Amino acid sequence: MGELGEVSLQRANEALTKANEVSSALAELVQEIDDLEAGAVTTDIQDISTDTTITLTSDKLVRCNATSANITVTLPAASGVEGKKAAIKKTDSSVHTIIIDAYEGELINGATTLVISYQNSTAMLVSNGTSWDVI
Repeated sequence: MGELGEVSLQRANEALTKANEVSSALAELVQEIDDLEAGAVTTDIQDISTDTTITLTSDKLVRCNATSANITVTLPAASGVEGKKAAIKKTDSSVHTIIIDAYEGELINGATTLVISYQNSTAMLVSNGTSWDVI
């Protein structure tokens, strides 16, 4: 095989490897969505209507009613809950927002806060041990 053929074969193998990685990541995301829809992700449910710092001993759904005012949901330190998930949902139709605040100096997808503005919108977060990722 000539040099050009070897380069093409190498590029094809690299593309196949990348496609397999993307396929695996997509399959994991589909499973996460299926689990969320089936209720398998959350084992604890908490209803709030005022500013709250949540604790995570297991995965949790936090249902927020912001009818009266904006609500700040403060996440626990990511280092203490690595791998745990928190689903934060706005349940009301008011103009008030849900502000998800990372623990002291930590980040949520690179930002210190995440805002939910619309009824039935949910932010699904997972701790990676140093910060929070939106999934």
